[in-house]
Amino acid sequence: MLRFPVPRSWPRLLLQMLIACVALTCVLPRDASAAGDNGGYPNRPVTIVVPFPPGGSPDQLARILAQQLGVLWNQPVVVENRPGAGGNIAAGVVVRAKPDGYTLLMGTDGPLAINPSIYAHMPYDPRRDFAPIGLAAHVDFVLVADPALPVRNVAELLKLAHNRQPAMTYASSGVGSQHHLGMELFQSDAGVELRHVPYKGVSPALADVMGGHVSVMFAAMPAAAALVRSGKVRAIAVTGPNRSPMLAEIPTIGESGIAGLKAFELRAWFGLVAPARTPAPLVARLNGDLNRVLGMTEVQATLARNGFRVEQGSSGSFASFIESERLRWARVAQSSGVHAE
Repeated sequence: MLRFPVPRSWPRLLLQMLIACVALTCVLPRDASAAGDNGGYPNRPVTIVVPFPPGGSPDQLARILAQQLGVLWNQPVVVENRPGAGGNIAAGVVVRAKPDGYTLLMGTDGPLAINPSIYAHMPYDPRRDFAPIGLAAHVDFVLVADPALPVRNVAELLKLAHNRQPAMTYASSGVGSQHHLGMELFQSDAGVELRHVPYKGVSPALADVMGGHVSVMFAAMPAAAALVRSGKVRAIAVTGPNRSPMLAEIPTIGESGIAGLKAFELRAWFGLVAPARTPAPLVARLNGDLNRVLGMTEVQATLARNGFRVEQGSSGSFASFIESERLRWARVAQSSGVHAE
């Protein structure tokens, strides 16, 4: 049996190696996800916070995604509704959450793009405090009118608005909502003035359009389509670049022939964001899983039936889109002087 001499320096070398290992263990994060290793994610329930009450488009989309992501991850995905302050309350909840991928926001145009321009004090900075994951879907709006109003297209609506005294009224779901700013943009592009009547939510606003108390409003396609088909409101035009499969007979505002409205578009969009400082590998994982779910045939069919148009893309493209929307609505808010309390 061969024997090798053991250098006298080995005990000291072994001690130095032991100290180095202990030091390395101390500096490495205990939570693998915090180091960017998301191989074990998720190992407990994930929450998607929705900035609006149950039943609306953001809530519907969140629940469809939650169901499929739950199957994909083999973990429950809980939808938590936190309405209030135009979405700022829900956004604040997510901003304060741990950046570990377990608390996400169903981001919409309000808290991510509009609110910074209309609220004097914001509890967060959308550009600094969120990590965009991906755009998921959007819905077109429909310009709907009191069915007793003697108009059937945009040109007739504008002619009546120009000649009517007192001014024609329009409803919104509240000051600073996209229903409100969208109509401010429409008025500016069309060269007409209407009087704003704000409500606390879409349902009471639509109810007063149906009842003839307010003349017109922009209503999201999922809420408007059934009312149009039943004759409770009259559809004047849709706001997308193309006609909607849900109301294929209704032209777009761009088709109206009005010079200032040829490029007019209005849509409500939805996407997932995480708290800032969520590790980049985890954001990439979430983006991939979101796009995987959105690519499922059954998911696309369900969303289409509910008036959604699916969007897919990278986290970077979503971040760029949010910034372009922020700048767009900042210009509208500034030109119209809209401020929220």
